[in-house]
Amino acid sequence: MDLNSAFNEVQVYWDTASAVRTLRLERSNNPTGPFSPVSTINAPGGVDIADFQDLSSLPNTRSYYYRVAALDTCGDALLTTQLSRTIYLQKLPGGLNANELIWNEYEGWGAGVAGYEVYRWLDDPANATLEAILRQAVILLPMISPVIVLKP
Repeated sequence: MDLNSAFNEVQVYWDTASAVRTLRLERSNNPTGPFSPVSTINAPGGVDIADFQDLSSLPNTRSYYYRVAALDTCGDALLTTQLSRTIYLQKLPGGLNANELIWNEYEGWGAGVAGYEVYRWLDDPANATLEAILRQAVILLPMISPVIVLKP
């Protein structure tokens, strides 16, 4: 999660030997729904990963719940994946020339995540430095950089 992200991106992995040829990304503000279709793609043959972009999402204002539906030839959902919840990262003034980063825990992996990596850079993402690896969802950082990235 990047503080400057304009939209959410979702990666989906599946069994290429399956008969599934069409996938639909669905989004909700609540874990119980209702879910709305975001986009539909045809599964590329022989490739086990697909990238969805949710261009109507607002990742700088909230987190979302996503699931992916496998569609039959009529466009009806055969089955859906487990839910995953995106991370909503907030930067708040922390006092004494510092910023406080607060985020919700990532949801979607049964065992949870081992920790969160916090990176920072000034001008070029290629020069990012790892600032911390955390298990909790709060960190206080000195205010020296406008760009911070969080990775579960």
